[in-house]
Amino acid sequence: MGVCKFEYDGPAVSCRPAGRSSVYEDSFAIYSAALVQPGGIGAAMWSSCEYSEGAGHFYSEPIDLRSRFVAFDQCPGPVKALVILHAGKLLDGLMA
Repeated sequence: MGVCKFEYDGPAVSCRPAGRSSVYEDSFAIYSAALVQPGGIGAAMWSSCEYSEGAGHFYSEPIDLRSRFVAFDQCPGPVKALVILHAGKLLDGLMA
């Protein structure tokens, strides 16, 4: 297909507390459905601060998803189930 170094970020699919190691008491880890080539379908993991900052920049400079990408087989079970629901839209984004 000639597709390489392509990144497509889908909607947020899961949110959980960041855990005790977080420097922020109110921080959350947010998973969004993502397709990264090469890499495949999986999720991009964000802190709540990064996600809210990135939400305002989606139409400007592209965000590097490779550093946030978690391959599908390494995602937590609930995240896998929710990513599957968005796989069709991720593939549509690849073909657009």
